[in-house]
Amino acid sequence: MQKNLSSFWTFFLKRFRVTLMMSILFFLAGIYAYEQMPRENEPDVEIPIGFVQTIWPGAIAQDVEQLITQKIEQEVKNLDNLEKFTSTSLAGVSIVVVEFKVGTNLTENYQKLRDAIDNAERELPASILESPKITEVSISSTPILTLGISGNFSFHKLKQYAEILEDRIEVINGVKEVNVSGAGDEEFHIYINPIALKNYKISIEEITQILKSHHQNIPLGNIFVAGEKIGIRVDGELKNVPDLNSIPLLMRNNKLVKLGDIAEIRQEFEELDVENLLSTGDKLSRALTLQVIKGDQKTNILKVIKQVEVLVKELKNSRVFPADLKIETIFDGAEDIKKSLNNLFNSATQTVILIVIILFLFLGWRESLLAFFAIPITILISILVLYLQGSTFNFLSLFALVLSLGLLVDNAIIIIEGISDNIFLQKLTPFDAAKKAIQTFRWPIITGSMTTVFAFFPMMLVISGVSGDFISTIPQTVTVVLLTSVFISLFVLPVFAILFFTKYPPTQTDPKAWIEILKNWYENKMIYWLAKKSRIFSLLGFSFLTMIFAFALFPLKQMTIEVFPKADNNYFTFKLEYPKGTKLVDTKKVTQILDQVFLP
Repeated sequence: MQKNLSSFWTFFLKRFRVTLMMSILFFLAGIYAYEQMPRENEPDVEIPIGFVQTIWPGAIAQDVEQLITQKIEQEVKNLDNLEKFTSTSLAGVSIVVVEFKVGTNLTENYQKLRDAIDNAERELPASILESPKITEVSISSTPILTLGISGNFSFHKLKQYAEILEDRIEVINGVKEVNVSGAGDEEFHIYINPIALKNYKISIEEITQILKSHHQNIPLGNIFVAGEKIGIRVDGELKNVPDLNSIPLLMRNNKLVKLGDIAEIRQEFEELDVENLLSTGDKLSRALTLQVIKGDQKTNILKVIKQVEVLVKELKNSRVFPADLKIETIFDGAEDIKKSLNNLFNSATQTVILIVIILFLFLGWRESLLAFFAIPITILISILVLYLQGSTFNFLSLFALVLSLGLLVDNAIIIIEGISDNIFLQKLTPFDAAKKAIQTFRWPIITGSMTTVFAFFPMMLVISGVSGDFISTIPQTVTVVLLTSVFISLFVLPVFAILFFTKYPPTQTDPKAWIEILKNWYENKMIYWLAKKSRIFSLLGFSFLTMIFAFALFPLKQMTIEVFPKADNNYFTFKLEYPKGTKLVDTKKVTQILDQVFLP
C-alpha cells in the first residue's frame, strides 16, 4: 500500500504540525480577505463603447449630418481596434457611438478617440458653442448612493450646501465623482432695450459677435526668463456683471457706447426644464440630488457609503450645515449587498445544519463534526484565492458561493466515511486508514469535481464579449471552490481525521429500520435487473420511463427563459409623461396629489 502511494500524497499526513499551522494561517488569511474584499452590486466589467455628442443649437438634422456627423465619422473610421460605429443626427444634436474590440486596451482606445475628435473639431462649424463631448460607457457609472438636500433656503444657498458636500465626498477614496442634479448653472442674462438698439443702429448679431470676441482667452506665445519657458495669454473671460457692462460697442458723437448703456444685465440661474421635489412626510420642498459614482477600480461600496454617512453627520455636528437642512438618503446601494451577504450566511447556516443532521443520522457525530470543519475552511480559502485574483463580492459571486456550498461537502463526506470504515471495519490504525482512503478515493474525488468544473467551464468560452466577461464570475468562483474542496479533502482533512479518530475512534452506527427496508429493496431489485434473463426487460423498462419523462418535458416549451430573474426590490418608481410644452407648474400639481397618497 505504501509503495503504491507516493510521498506527494502522504506529505501532509506525515507532517501534521505543518498542516495545522498552514490551516490556521489560511483560516486567518481567509478572514482578512473576507473583510478586505470589495463589495459591489455587480461585477465591474469594462464596456468598450464610447459616445461622442455634439450640440449645435438651431441647426436642422440635415446640416448636422453633413457638417458634424460625417466629419467625425471620417476620423473615427480609421481608429485602431475599432469594432464598429453608428451615428444619429437630430435637430441640433449629433451622436456617434463607437464600439471597440473586446479585450483591447480601453485606456489607449479612448485616448486615440479623443485625438481623433480633436482633429475633427477643426473642421466643424465655428458657431458650435462647445467642443464634442466624449462619454465612456461603464457599469461603474451607476450611482451607489443618492442623497437629497432640501430645506427652507434660497436656491442659491441650497446649491452652496450641495457644492460643499460634493467637494467633501469626492475626496473619499473609491469615489469617482458626484453628480449634482436639480441645480441650474448661474448665467448672465442680458435684457436689451429695443429703443436704444434702434437709436444706435446696431443689430443683435453684431452685439453677439462683440460678446464672443471679448469672452475668450487669447494665447500670446512663450517667453524665456532665466532659461525657463513661460506661457503668456490674455485672460479675457467675462466673470461678473461690471465686466459685461463695460464692454464697448461703438462710438456715437464722440462718445463710447457700452453694453450697459443699452441693456440691463443680471446674474441669474438658468431656467430649469426639470425640478426636483423631495418629501419625507412633510410638505413638498425644492431639493437638489447628489449621485455618488464609485471609482473604476474595485471599490468596497459598503465602506464608501459608511464614510459618506459619517461625513454628513460630522458636517451637521460641526455646524457647517444648519440644523434645519434636510439630507435624506434616496437610494442606498449598500442595502442590496447586505441582503446578498445575509442570504449567503443564511444559506451557509442552513446547509451546515442539514449536513450535520444528515451525517449524524447516517454516520455519527464524529464524522459529522469533521465534515462540518471542511465547510468554513474551504469557503475561507476560496475567498482568499478570489481576493488575490482581484475578485469582488457581488450578486454573481455570492450566488456562485451559495451554489458551491452543496457541492464542496461531497468530497469531505467521501473521504471521512472512507477513513471511518477503514478504522472500524478493517481494523487499521488512523494513519493507515487515512492513507488507504486517499489511495482509494483520490481519483474518484478529483474526477467527480473536475466533471462539475468542466460543466461550468463552457460559460467562459461559449458566451463571448461583454456578456461573457460579466457571467464569467460564476464559473470562476465555482471552480475555485471545488478545487479548494479537493485540496482540503485529500490533504488537510485526513490529517485532522487522524488526530480526531485517535482520541475518538469511530463506532458502528446502528441503521434505522426504514433505511434497512430501502436498502434491501434496492439490493433485490438491482440483482433482478442485472440478471441475464432480466436485462432485456430492464432495458425496455428504462427506455419506456425515459420516453414518458421526455413527453412530460413538452409543456416546458411554454415557459419563458431569462438569464437573471427580476429583482424583488422594496421600492418602486413610475414615470408620467405629459404633452410636450406642458408648464412645469402644472406637473407639480400631480406630484402634490401623489405625495398626499403615498405619504399621508
